[in-house]
Amino acid sequence: MGFPHVSDFESELAQLARQQTGRKSGSSPSQKIINLASGRRDAESSYAASAPGEWARTFDLIQQAAELTCASEGRAHEMVSRAEALMKRAFDELQVAERRVQMAEASQRAAEARASDAEARMREAEDWLVRLQDALVKKLIEPRAIHREQAA
Repeated sequence: MGFPHVSDFESELAQLARQQTGRKSGSSPSQKIINLASGRRDAESSYAASAPGEWARTFDLIQQAAELTCASEGRAHEMVSRAEALMKRAFDELQVAERRVQMAEASQRAAEARASDAEARMREAEDWLVRLQDALVKKLIEPRAIHREQAA
């Protein structure tokens, strides 16, 4: 006997689901799938010996597992996309912050240079004030003091 076509298989599954007997067996449908996949065959894992409803339930479980896998893959893809977007945004913000730091450092260096120039001008002004004071003392105050001494 050859393999049935997919449509025959689907109709047979639908018929088996309708004829579900509710018979309890010793192993679960998932265990039967494991046994079948590993090549073990026992009385309960053969198609003829199993209850038709168990195969329908097994098929439903496989279908649910496939749907869950697809949904999980979709969520994982969405999470990866969000993570990539967050990473790009963080990278862009880091670049902006680095530029701001560079600008602040340049401004600080310029301010330090201006402060250094201002200190140099201040020292020069102090020197001129000291010289002016000395000149005033020598020209105005000392001659008056000497003149007062001579007059006295």
